[in-house]
Amino acid sequence: MTRFLMLLAAAAVAGVMYVAAAPGGATRSGPTAAQFRALSKKVTTLQKQLKAVKKLSTDEAVVIVGCLAYTTEPVSQYGAATSGSSGYVYGVPADPPTFGSTTALDLTKTGGTPLFDALGVNPDCASSIHPSTTASRLGGALQHLAARGR
Repeated sequence: MTRFLMLLAAAAVAGVMYVAAAPGGATRSGPTAAQFRALSKKVTTLQKQLKAVKKLSTDEAVVIVGCLAYTTEPVSQYGAATSGSSGYVYGVPADPPTFGSTTALDLTKTGGTPLFDALGVNPDCASSIHPSTTASRLGGALQHLAARGR
């Protein structure tokens, strides 16, 4: 009987050690209250940042579509770079003045093949996207476009 009790005690000790060391056992616990609050605060901050980024991307899409992609104009290169050939004439003020010809970009002639399309800016937004624009003026352009249903 003593042997049986010793075997039973050894099995109980082994079982307790296994449970204590096993994943999810008593040694594994969730975060402390302070850790949980810190993680919750980080999650809340990240959610606010994500919301702001989503709003900004929507606002920028409105500006791009409603202001910057308002119209397109085909542009081509005309003229030749050699002096004395057809092209755009420029002069250098000197004594005597000198003149030359060069190539230049211009709106494509009817029936011509454009080199590229230039984007035309919506006149209602032009002052809002100028380099000296303040954030409040840009906000005004967004409100203006939203009111027009763009």
